[in-house]
Amino acid sequence: MADVLLRLHLGTGEDALGPLRECCSLATRRLYIHVGGYVQCSGDHDHTTLAFPMSNTELALRCLAAWYDVVARVEPRLDVVPLFHEAGWTEEKVAILEGLGTICASVDEKETAQHSVQTMNAVREARDLAPLELTILQANGAEEREGQSWDKGYWQTFERVAMGGTFDRLHAGHRLLLAATALVCSGHAFVGVTVDKMLHHKQHADLLEPFATRSGAAVDFIRTVRPSLEVHVSQLGDPAEPTIAETDPSVEAIVVSRETIIGAEKINEGRSRRGFEPLQVIVVGLVGDSGTQGSKLSSSQLREADARAYVS
Repeated sequence: MADVLLRLHLGTGEDALGPLRECCSLATRRLYIHVGGYVQCSGDHDHTTLAFPMSNTELALRCLAAWYDVVARVEPRLDVVPLFHEAGWTEEKVAILEGLGTICASVDEKETAQHSVQTMNAVREARDLAPLELTILQANGAEEREGQSWDKGYWQTFERVAMGGTFDRLHAGHRLLLAATALVCSGHAFVGVTVDKMLHHKQHADLLEPFATRSGAAVDFIRTVRPSLEVHVSQLGDPAEPTIAETDPSVEAIVVSRETIIGAEKINEGRSRRGFEPLQVIVVGLVGDSGTQGSKLSSSQLREADARAYVS
């Protein structure tokens, strides 16, 4: 099946989550979320915090946390890619995406979606690309919108941003971290990836993807979210060795999950000893987290599922 695109207003209410949930069940390879300009945050999805004042950036990251939480609960391995105009995704670039075949829209947005598909197909026809089909979802996106206007905030980014992880079997939690990194970074993203020898203790270590596969998947995803970024990969090996985030004074920010905040604090302690400015710490939530120990989405769970599948 061809890739699917869902046009979605920024929000964490059911008018956003309902259509997304349905699209996760329809898409089989990749789901693009083409982000509109309205902001409505509600419910318990305040998983993302920044060390600078409220901005469009923070609102976008809050929405990403809620969206990837939905993905984690429906199809955790689905390749879901957010497309923001601020990350370089103009209407024309979205229209000519390779592999795109279907546009999804809720019933209340049918008329707008029909016009949009006609416009996009005109662009595609000029480039000899196959026309897009329109699928109307059962989920209703209509909900009274009393949120914050997108254009009332500002978009804050950093030139050089660091993050790290293992990235085995890229899943919704990884994609939240990587998408957050791409959205807050305007120039150079430094991605640390754990080397193979540090993972031998992991459950079903024989099923772990090799370093090249894991690092390649992380880089490809970041560059899909923001194509203009320069992405630099480094190996994370000896825990006693300082990372680039600690030793490079030009790095400005670091993206971490709630469970790795302590790592960012230690990095800032190391920077302080070197006389460097502290990093801005951007914290995203744990997707699939129901509040009970061990409930968050993890690569270990996916390896366990694969191991059972191989046995059966």
